[in-house]
Amino acid sequence: DSFRDYHQQEAQVWERQALTKARVVLGNAPLSDHLHGIIQSTVYGSSLGEEGRAEIHRLRMRMEHELARETAGSYNIKTGRGGMVDVEFIVQYLQLRHGFRYPELRATSTIEALIQAGIVGLAPEAFIETLVSGYRFLRKLENRLRIKFQTAVTHSIEIIHKVNLMQSFQIFKCIG
Repeated sequence: DSFRDYHQQEAQVWERQALTKARVVLGNAPLSDHLHGIIQSTVYGSSLGEEGRAEIHRLRMRMEHELARETAGSYNIKTGRGGMVDVEFIVQYLQLRHGFRYPELRATSTIEALIQAGIVGLAPEAFIETLVSGYRFLRKLENRLRIKFQTAVTHSIEIIHKVNLMQSFQIFKCIG
């Protein structure tokens, strides 16, 4: 009840964004179904308005400035400009804005939600294809960098930040 009450009355936009990825993985069927219903209601119960869009943009800019720490010749493929988080925020915005009307958008997978956004006509097919292929490329690159530098997931962003984009492409090409 506390979980439901909090999310119905006080949840911030970023919490709704996070819940677009939520899956209930523990508990008996009635409890799981109840939690899933609360999550669905919180995320998709109402459309996100202009104020919510502005908040997502503000959060994204803050992440780019505070976390990416990009400099000339050094790019962060996760939180930097044009990185994976940009694609994820676009998808989450579309889900929060249109998910109440289009259940197809209620996927926890970024790529699946993007594809569904294209199918229901929320963005031109070429735009969706660009985002999907770019996102897949960056995910592969991130995974290859983790292998190359043998880092834990929590440290991979620091390594990615230290590798300039040309080195990243070379590593991606070499590892295959």
